[in-house]
This record gives sequence, C-alpha cells and structure tokens, in this order.
Amino acid sequence: MRAVRRVAAAVLATFVLLGCCGSPPAPAAGRVWRVMPLGDSITRGAGDGWRGTFWSRVLAGGGRLDLVGSQVQGSFADPQHEGHGGWRIDQLTAIAADRVRRYAPDVVLLMAGTNDLVHHRWAGMAGRLETLVRAVQAARPGVRVLLATVPQMQPRSAGLVAAWNAYRAAVPVVAGRTGATVVRGDVVRYPSDLTADGVHPSRCGYARLAWLWWHGWVRAVPAPAGRPWRVGAMPPLCP
Repeated sequence: MRAVRRVAAAVLATFVLLGCCGSPPAPAAGRVWRVMPLGDSITRGAGDGWRGTFWSRVLAGGGRLDLVGSQVQGSFADPQHEGHGGWRIDQLTAIAADRVRRYAPDVVLLMAGTNDLVHHRWAGMAGRLETLVRAVQAARPGVRVLLATVPQMQPRSAGLVAAWNAYRAAVPVVAGRTGATVVRGDVVRYPSDLTADGVHPSRCGYARLAWLWWHGWVRAVPAPAGRPWRVGAMPPLCP
C-alpha cells in the first residue's frame, strides 16, 4: 500500500510540475511574458499607436515582455504585432489559431469589431467574437486573453449608434463566457479622441488606449515579486 501511495504521490507531483490540462506555465518573476496584440488597424496604429506606450509602461513597472506577431510597425524597440488594417472579426479568426501556435503568446491583447460595424455587418457580432476568443484559447490552452470593447466612432447613422452600443454591451458578456479580462476601449470617444475620419484614435486617443490596456494588464497578470503594479492615472481627454 505504501508503494502505491509513493507512486501516486510521484504522479501528482509530476502533474503539478507540468501544469494541468496542457496550460503553459505562467512566467515566474523576472521571466519574459510573450504578448500578442491582435486586431485591426487600431492595433496596428499610426506610428507607435498604443503599443509603444503600453510596452514602456510595463517595463517601467518592472515587468518584462516580448511583443510577438507576424507584423512590424513602430519605431520603438519591440514593434511586432498581429494588427491587420480593415480586417473583420471573421478574418482575424481565420488566422488566429495559426499565429497563436506559431508565436506562443502568454497573453493576447484582442480588440476586434470596428470594421464589422463600419461595414454594417452587425448581425451576429457577439457570436463571431466568441468564436475568435475560443480559437485563440484552443490554440494555446491557458493563454490569458484581454478583450477590449472598441472605441466610439462618429455616429453616422442611428443604426450604427445602436449597433455600437449593442456590441459594447456584448463584449463583457463574451468575456464572462470565455474567462477573458475586459478592457474598456469604449472610453476612447468621438470626437475628442479620434482623428478626422471619425474612426481611428488620435495621438491622445492612443495614449488613453495604452493606459486602458495597462489597466487590464495589472488586473490579469501577476506583478513582479516585491514590486506591485502601480496603475497611475488615465491621460485626460484631448482638448
């Protein structure tokens, strides 16, 4: 009986060491988090977009990260990402599993849906978003997903306003169903935080998005040992 118990204990120890269900182990203090920004042109950004400021905030807070993806945009030291201008939710879903398996992120920063709204593909957006989140999770079990609502846009029609409001309400529901962490990208508003096209963030809008991603990060990712994350204040509305 003691021999059986010793074998069982060894199996349990191995199971704990390797981690349940194939999940990637969380990086220990001092290790590097692999992070994939995934989305459309708002993820790609103009210049460094929100990614450069977000990256700098994590480093300043004592964290270590490596942004990953097949795309490169920006003048800062780590400009890789998976942002594709003009892409809808279904188009991102078509590549998500491949890119997540290829780059093995520990964290995915996901914002999608703006192009579905702009092109009036309003029906079924929440379902398509959930499919995308689950594709990411299935490709790398245990990955942390930060899921953002999309910035407000120019209210070009009553239908667009209604669709945007419905999607803003649906994203937290999808996050709850999938275990993702919500990031309130809808705090970036029209017209103060957008460029003249009424869709893309301005420089100030990207600064606010960077802080919103950072706010989600400190809720989802363990801080370095002995150095708790300090959130700080969100940048003010643009003048």
